[in-house]
Amino acid sequence: MSGNEQKTKPTASGGARAIRGSNAAISVIVAGAILVMLNFLAMRHYARADWTSSGMYTLSDKTAKTVGALGKDVEMHVLWSQGDPRYADVKEVIDGYAALSARVKVEVVDPDVSPERVRMIIDKYGAKVQVTELGQMGIEAGVFVVSGGNVKFVASNELEDMGGEMFDEGGGGDEGLSEFKAEQQLTSAILRVISEEQATVCFTQGHGEWEFEGFGPRALRHLKDALRQDSYKVEAITTAGATKVPGTCGLVVVAGPARAFMDEEAALLDRHLESGGRLLLLLDPIVEGEALLPTGLEGLAAKRGIRLDNDFMLETDPRRLVSESPVTFLVSEFTAHDAVKALAVPESAGREIREQLGAYPVVVSAARSLSAVDGGEIVADVLARSSADSWGETDVASLGIGDRVPEKGQADVSGPATLAMAVALAAKGEGEGGRLVVIGDSDFLNEELYLSASLYNRDLWSGAVGWLTAREDLISIAPKNPERVRLALTEDDVGTIWMIVIGEIALMLILGVAMWLVRRR
Repeated sequence: MSGNEQKTKPTASGGARAIRGSNAAISVIVAGAILVMLNFLAMRHYARADWTSSGMYTLSDKTAKTVGALGKDVEMHVLWSQGDPRYADVKEVIDGYAALSARVKVEVVDPDVSPERVRMIIDKYGAKVQVTELGQMGIEAGVFVVSGGNVKFVASNELEDMGGEMFDEGGGGDEGLSEFKAEQQLTSAILRVISEEQATVCFTQGHGEWEFEGFGPRALRHLKDALRQDSYKVEAITTAGATKVPGTCGLVVVAGPARAFMDEEAALLDRHLESGGRLLLLLDPIVEGEALLPTGLEGLAAKRGIRLDNDFMLETDPRRLVSESPVTFLVSEFTAHDAVKALAVPESAGREIREQLGAYPVVVSAARSLSAVDGGEIVADVLARSSADSWGETDVASLGIGDRVPEKGQADVSGPATLAMAVALAAKGEGEGGRLVVIGDSDFLNEELYLSASLYNRDLWSGAVGWLTAREDLISIAPKNPERVRLALTEDDVGTIWMIVIGEIALMLILGVAMWLVRRR
């Protein structure tokens, strides 16, 4: 072998390595390009699959049409802890909205991971605050749906319906959802925030009502925040000297007046109702000395089949009392009326539980009772009742005698007494008919009661407002029934599974050792 030949061999081997290196580099580049291209195509053209038999994560055609036709951007800010068992379900549904339209922007924020970002969001859009029984204050999980200046907050409890699950034989444990309403609630929220017309809730002032401005115990601040988060506008109005209710008022609320309305003011509200307007009367008994004073709205209510009783509700059923005072108690029953049906214990709970619990806990205080007007042309619907052990005390003077509860008298209103009523008036002409809700109490709106996580006072408020403004059902989408796949294993079953797993591992080790020995030969 010559010296030149000895020099050419390394040169040929180096060329082969260079060629192999080039091929490898080209392969890597091509593979990277293919991955980038596939990723790009996947981002712009992809399909989602729902493997649940109930189609729990599949959005309906109604939602697809609504979201697909969006003419403006919609943001969804999801404030939800990843540790929550509902997190995966909610995120899967919300991702479906983003997949339907590039106009839907989704941001998922875990309060435990990004508290600063959560603070920025609630500073901008407001926060739903809850107070636990231990007095701890926290932010309610949910979804802010935003478009332009319109905001709708969908709380976590609005996405699920426990139905009879809370009252099952297991003792009320949360074993799973009865119905999953995420799509219904979120699509309705989108329709609200993209709407150019936002309903306005007007609060009357000038009669000692709850204060529209201010920070006192009877301030409307928390209700105004809640209404804005539900995509309503709010404003204060005065009826004294006015000739009509402002046309912008989609709903007029009279919240706890301490002085009577004048006849001219009552007539103004009456005309508003007759012309298709909506009116919510929260009328506590007005006590002065030892007398009950009129509100000035007795005639308006009686014209719609509702009589305002001159009494002061007392409760003696210990299961309904929340303190030693008989004037503050839990409502015993809510009916199936659309305004309050969410507060009624379902028939599926059984008679015994229904009689024991009666309704979701809503606290009223210093309330009056209502009655149907005998022989009236209009029959109002009952929304809520007190227990059979309650009554409406007409002798107010007896309430101030020591700490004892006065005896029920002949003139008192017997329990169960009606605490809230509603009536939908027939339409006149082409417009819709007026709607009226009367509740014999306004103290259920107290901020502490309203924010309490263990009470449903806010649901009574939102249910009444939703029914009056006809926004309780913007879009009808059937809720989904979550699948429940349960695996029950005995100790023998678990042992068998472990034996199979250990056997498979041992078999793989034996095969590995055998292959190693064969290759060594």
